[in-house]
Amino acid sequence: MERNGVIKLIPRSAVPRQHTPLKSRFVFKVKRDAEGAPTRFKARWVAKGFSQRPGIDFDQTYAPTPAAKTILTVLAVSLQRQHQLHQLDFKSAYLQADLKEELYMELPPHFTDIGDGAQRYAGKVCRLFKPLYGLKQAGRAWAKKLHTFLKTNGWAQSNVDACLFTKLHDDGQRTWIITYVDDLIISSSSERHIRACKQQIKESFEAEDLGPLTWYLGLHLTSPADGVLHITQTQAINDIVNDYNLAAAASVSTPMRVGIDASSISEQPDRRLPFRNLVGSLLYLANRTRPDVSFACGLLCRYMDRYTTVHWQAAKHVVRYLKATSEHGLLFKRRSGTCKDQPLNLVCYSDASFGTDQLTGRSTTGFTCYINGLL
Repeated sequence: MERNGVIKLIPRSAVPRQHTPLKSRFVFKVKRDAEGAPTRFKARWVAKGFSQRPGIDFDQTYAPTPAAKTILTVLAVSLQRQHQLHQLDFKSAYLQADLKEELYMELPPHFTDIGDGAQRYAGKVCRLFKPLYGLKQAGRAWAKKLHTFLKTNGWAQSNVDACLFTKLHDDGQRTWIITYVDDLIISSSSERHIRACKQQIKESFEAEDLGPLTWYLGLHLTSPADGVLHITQTQAINDIVNDYNLAAAASVSTPMRVGIDASSISEQPDRRLPFRNLVGSLLYLANRTRPDVSFACGLLCRYMDRYTTVHWQAAKHVVRYLKATSEHGLLFKRRSGTCKDQPLNLVCYSDASFGTDQLTGRSTTGFTCYINGLL
């Protein structure tokens, strides 16, 4: 940290009176691959940002992330355009950004007890020059630096999604980039342009080239045949099953039984049940690779403030269905005879029920959009 200019150790007495040093701690995490096998054991020193004071220790905190539909649309269009998909991972991304606020932070508890060499840190605090993980403005500082770099080097930022960038090259070919914090997707029909893009980024940032895209934000991408892309979230489903102790539960063939009995609704939710946590996890799947549970999740979301054991059982029913179909996902196929420059065909469908809500009598509307037949 000192060597890379992230922090500078100073005596506690040197901290200005108007500044209160933040607390810090270590966070330990196991990184896993698509099969769930451990790949790295990470220890990260983070700031306790919850003690920051607005207007003094930080100002704006918003940092954009791409919508799920943006990621899936780029994957679908890349398949139709016969693009290659590659990935970059920024190492300690936040530590490569710039911090404009004057902040100080204490060392982690018992840090000076590690050994004789740590005694030199006794009575010292850190002056922060880079946005350490845990700071409220860290994500915004990193996004600003990365996006500014891309726009300076000729990349055009999308008006629809701030994390989507495009670049038109002199030979008429186009390259796309999606940024998601420290993960970056590159899509291009030219391997030369992909190499040039990687080289340009690695000259300014410390990044690891992960090669062809196979694992991204819990999405497992496989290509069983030419022109075919299979996207699943098997590991995420297995994690949900294990987190809620449903590994031994019987599987079911449908996401939900017919409706939810309106007579079971209570004005006071049963706070003992982690219903909201489970529905949030299910929505993460429904909005990406499992549209078959979208209706069930939408129905469960209506009872987030008045759920009972009936709704809890309905949510677990969805998990039991996902457990039986954990290998299912989105299957993208390139249309035969499609040229790289052929216009894409966008088709949308919508439908609605008629007064099926038992409480309000309202209808339920649903819609799907396809690009060249890809959902």
